[in-house]
Amino acid sequence: AALLQALRRRGCLSLLVEGGPTLIGSFFDARLVDRIVAYVAPSILGGAAALGGVGGHGSPLLAQRHRLAGPSIARLGDDLCLQYDVLF
Repeated sequence: AALLQALRRRGCLSLLVEGGPTLIGSFFDARLVDRIVAYVAPSILGGAAALGGVGGHGSPLLAQRHRLAGPSIARLGDDLCLQYDVLF
């Protein structure tokens, strides 16, 4: 919270947050996310022990899920760039 307040005092009105599920989840829990930009590549990673993309408290019920509006889709070579606005 202190870092975000310091950035705001310096005129920063937008912040790109790129991190693991704990960091991203904390921003969702605090309702500080207004846009998601996701890159999808033609490859599969994961497994039973793989971390999910978003941690935090989450939304245990479908009715409480984070809704998204969009998407805007761009192709970057074989990859896709998806942008959604987050609706709280």
